[in-house]
Amino acid sequence: MPICTIKLAEGILKDSPRQFDALVILSGAQTSIQMHHEAIRSVNKAIEIAQPHQEYRAFVLKAFIYQNMGSSSGAVDWYTKASRKQPLTAIDLAFMGDCMIKSGNFS
Repeated sequence: MPICTIKLAEGILKDSPRQFDALVILSGAQTSIQMHHEAIRSVNKAIEIAQPHQEYRAFVLKAFIYQNMGSSSGAVDWYTKASRKQPLTAIDLAFMGDCMIKSGNFS
C-alpha cells in the first residue's frame, strides 16, 4: 500500500511541486517502508514551503522519521522545535519522553 501512496504523491508533486500535503504524505509513506533518507528529503521540502500553521505537523513528522531511524537525539531536537510552534499533543509528548530516555537527555 505505501508504494501506491508514494506513486500517487509523486504524481501530484509532478504537477504541483510545492504541495505541502503531498510532501507530508510522501514522507510518511517513505518512512513506513524504511526509505528514511528519501523521507528526510521530502519532509525538508515540506518544511521549506510550510505556512506557519503547518510547521508543527512537519516538525513532528521529521521527529518521527529520526525516531524510526533510531536517532533518539535527532528526534528530541525536532520534537523540541515542534513544541516551540504549539504545545505537544499527549502522544507527541510521550514519544519525545521515550526518545529523551533512550538518548540519555532526560533530566
